[in-house]
Amino acid sequence: MGSKATEIEYTTGVHQGDNMSPVLFLYVMHAFLETLHLQSQPINFTFFPENKNGNLKSQKGRLLSQNSKAKGTPFSFNSCFYIDDSFFLFQSKQQLHQAVIELDKHFARFGLIMHLGNPSTKSKSEAMFFPASLKQAKEDLSNNTLPENLLLPNNKHIHFTNKFKYLGSTITPLLNEDIEIETRISKAKSLMGAAKSFFDNKDVDKRIKSQVYVSGPLNALLWGCESWNLSKDNLRKLSAFHHGAIRRILGIKWNQVREKHIKNREVRGMLANIPNIDAFIHRRTATYIGKIVRANETTYPKKFLAAWINNSKKPGAPQLTCNNNFANALRKIVPNNILLSEQAPLYQWTSLAKEESTWTHYINEYFESCRNANYEDEESPSSASDIF
Repeated sequence: MGSKATEIEYTTGVHQGDNMSPVLFLYVMHAFLETLHLQSQPINFTFFPENKNGNLKSQKGRLLSQNSKAKGTPFSFNSCFYIDDSFFLFQSKQQLHQAVIELDKHFARFGLIMHLGNPSTKSKSEAMFFPASLKQAKEDLSNNTLPENLLLPNNKHIHFTNKFKYLGSTITPLLNEDIEIETRISKAKSLMGAAKSFFDNKDVDKRIKSQVYVSGPLNALLWGCESWNLSKDNLRKLSAFHHGAIRRILGIKWNQVREKHIKNREVRGMLANIPNIDAFIHRRTATYIGKIVRANETTYPKKFLAAWINNSKKPGAPQLTCNNNFANALRKIVPNNILLSEQAPLYQWTSLAKEESTWTHYINEYFESCRNANYEDEESPSSASDIF
């Protein structure tokens, strides 16, 4: 206490399930974070804060095609914690090596152990390398090429991986959603299988089956979709699962689809007029965007909404980001009588998202309109391989 060092011995912890356990853990993790100071330099970003006069109509910044040489307000970011799940960003392997040693020592100060590997045990802590080009990332992933293990003092190490699961989402060096979509579809299929007897029960109303499907398999399918950067192929796979699941619930066989030429919009209409998969994605994304806009100015999601790295862009078309998904959702949600440019500048829509009741009304209005939308231009139902 103060200048005097005092040690308090203890021999037993709290009982399992004790309410004090999470409270004490949070105290320890808070102290850990407050006293953590890594020597590595954080990564610098730039953003436009909200106008001090509160006038959102003159708000700078946009979701897409932001000028990377623009002068905004800088901020730094290199780590994120969710309880004791964390990740750190470094710009070189040397920085990573030094930071792991510092983290291991800092954890030990609080009686905590950072799980590192040894000659007989694989490390639970993992590292991931992001190549400078997408081409190199694809080659490394295809050939399963990984950097050598990070060798640490006391014969410990950390291995590199090309798939990292963080808070339920799978991250790869490609920085796209290909593997994440496959993982989500697999999870949703397993839930469909677990609920087979329920969906096969003819005494259960179709509306109830639709609600259970949306809250179960579909929710698992779209976990984390708010921050996805979807390609057309990703969306096609999600739509194929969606319609395959609906046909499975309705008991429609593939030979019936071919013989009667049943369209996807007809299939959705048979199950309580359930909307297409993109309507669910846009609704969840727009809801998330609204929460970000209404959040405190100091939060990282608010800063990252239209942030950029103040440096020259690489030649060629930029890779898709979650902001492309944000812009697509905005184009669907914002009414047609309100101007929304291709780059989705903040001043055109943030004032709408600030008003929660108004924003929720726009979202619900769009979603309900998708129930009655005429999908005459849709292709025929997905291939037989998508049937459960």
